[in-house]
Amino acid sequence: SIDDLFVPARMNLAVLLSGQGRNAEAERLLREGAVKHPDDGGVAYSLGLLLVEMQQPAEGLEWLDRAVALDPGNATAIKALADLDKLGIGGEGSATKKDEQ
Repeated sequence: SIDDLFVPARMNLAVLLSGQGRNAEAERLLREGAVKHPDDGGVAYSLGLLLVEMQQPAEGLEWLDRAVALDPGNATAIKALADLDKLGIGGEGSATKKDEQ
């Protein structure tokens, strides 16, 4: 069992699972982390990226936006949103669109 208070272990295990093609397990782990740590931008970022990779871009963008809202200085999440926007995946409500206004 993963120590619920040690968020990096949860995220590292999710990355490992995803790398092994076990995305459903990684998603479950990150969703549990998002429930247990709703103010952790790292969990929101990781879940957002995973969902985009799993061809669920709308929900993935919501989580990436949440990551930026929780940590406005999260350059990695901001760059991910900008990259997705360049690919035509970004939404009108994404953090990168709000910054342009």
